[in-house]
Amino acid sequence: MQAGNADAVRLYRDGRYAEAAAAYRELTRSQPTSADAWAGLGKSLLQLHNPEAIPSLARAIQLKPGDPELERTLARSYLEARDLGAAVALLEPLTERNPKDSEALYLLGRAMYQQGFYQRALQLIGQSMALGPQIPDAETMYAVSLAKVGRTAEAEAACRRILAKPSKGWDLDVALTFVEILDETDRAGEAMLYVDKVLNERPQDPIAHFWKARLLLQSGRIDDAAKEAEQSVAVAPGLPLARNLLVQIYRRQGRMREAQREADWLREYHDRLAGKGR
Repeated sequence: MQAGNADAVRLYRDGRYAEAAAAYRELTRSQPTSADAWAGLGKSLLQLHNPEAIPSLARAIQLKPGDPELERTLARSYLEARDLGAAVALLEPLTERNPKDSEALYLLGRAMYQQGFYQRALQLIGQSMALGPQIPDAETMYAVSLAKVGRTAEAEAACRRILAKPSKGWDLDVALTFVEILDETDRAGEAMLYVDKVLNERPQDPIAHFWKARLLLQSGRIDDAAKEAEQSVAVAPGLPLARNLLVQIYRRQGRMREAQREADWLREYHDRLAGKGR
């Protein structure tokens, strides 16, 4: 290994990704046909959340076709860039070639999860978890997917298991999925305890404010519900769930002008969605 390669590798291993990227970029200039140099540049840029990781990794694969590690890393770059189609196109053949590639299964499951294909995500992430080693996000996505496909009892057990683990903070998707399960099974009091803890950790989270508003409305505390729903909209003006809840709240309060304003917003929102679908 040349000295330049060794320096770049050391910088990357030390977590000095900007310096590693600069070192690898120099290597791509002096060694333009080196797959390792392009791969190192791409991995460093990925750690920096720089979308330029994608062409660097694609170049590495051109120079070293069929390398599963490079393909997985490029797939991660596509996922980070929200180019889910490109990620799936790369990962599906990879998992077909090696059905025991746990990381590729996880990444494909993550792509399915992000597109809302929860049944497929559940299958892929379950396969990945069975093969190991465990990837932290896998358990979270598995629990949420269980809820999304209606396997409520299993989802509740999985959420409780995750939320009971010592950590600096709860995973928001899991916590609010658990709140939804509790609400759907008529345990609003317990759900409120979890919502309040989420808001204590993340006071500006709009979905948590929405859920608190919904639970307060169910308990008859209409004025308090209005404040929480308004806070949800203030933080995330484009959130239709909170706007729809405000329509219900304002009507019950007799605030018909405000209710009509929110209803008009929702109608325009759905018109925009329909326009995009044409």
